Amino acid sequence: MPRAAIEHPLFEQLIAFRTTYPKQTILYDGLQWRYHISGKGKPALLLLPGGLGSGEAFFAHFMELSSRYTVIAPYYGKAEDIEVLADGIIAIMAHENIELFHVLGQSFGGLVAQALLSKVPHRIDRIILSHTTTASPDPAAVPSQKRIVRIRNLIRIVKMVPRSMFITVSRNKIQKHFRSMPAEDVPFWQWYFEELIRSQTKQELLAIYQCMLNLDAKPVPSASPVFDQSNMLIIDSPADASFSEEERDAVRSQFPDADFLRFKHAGHLSMITERKLYMKEIRKFLIS
Repeated sequence: MPRAAIEHPLFEQLIAFRTTYPKQTILYDGLQWRYHISGKGKPALLLLPGGLGSGEAFFAHFMELSSRYTVIAPYYGKAEDIEVLADGIIAIMAHENIELFHVLGQSFGGLVAQALLSKVPHRIDRIILSHTTTASPDPAAVPSQKRIVRIRNLIRIVKMVPRSMFITVSRNKIQKHFRSMPAEDVPFWQWYFEELIRSQTKQELLAIYQCMLNLDAKPVPSASPVFDQSNMLIIDSPADASFSEEERDAVRSQFPDADFLRFKHAGHLSMITERKLYMKEIRKFLIS
């Protein structure tokens, strides 16, 4: 482990998070559903992680928000369908006796958030879709066709190459998201994301790719008009290296009345590269 990572203040937060908020597990519909949860009795906030599928990836945000909210951060496990994922998360909320909640979905988590909005719009108070695309794509549209090809190629690669080689490729690929990050933060996040990549099994990664592929055959139904789009915030960045401009615009077109926030140079991970400003805007939106 790099010395610079150990000496970074976030390393202490990570250890404190793991000690204070260990994983909880429930069994639902034949699958194990793991998650972290902070103290109860406060407004609930569901944090949905991106393609690494790890609730722990939100550890710094979880710690910061837990003083005001009951924070829940799930893992995606082996679910191969967005609807199954949404049902599993709803089961977690039922297990914790949480009826009404806010949602923040980052990247792939934004797709899961849209599935929840479609299923239980009456239970979602405010929702943030961060650096994501639509979960209701037009399969005939050019962005959808490009995404299908890209995901199928990724699935083939993951199945073919040795695990060690894929970890190396993923580690190198993640570097592009750190371009806007303060130099002093880079060693910690490089180390931590490699830890997340190593902890995700090949089956779990393939399950997430399959979820995305399934959306083109079975898009998420449009959100019910029961939900007021003024209670939605969409966040993006033109420097996003994961979703194209067409893909990002698709979610804005789907929810035209939502609030919109753009981080010009933050890239795909503004929650990390611009964490202080990002969290300020999140807190402001949730209490407005």
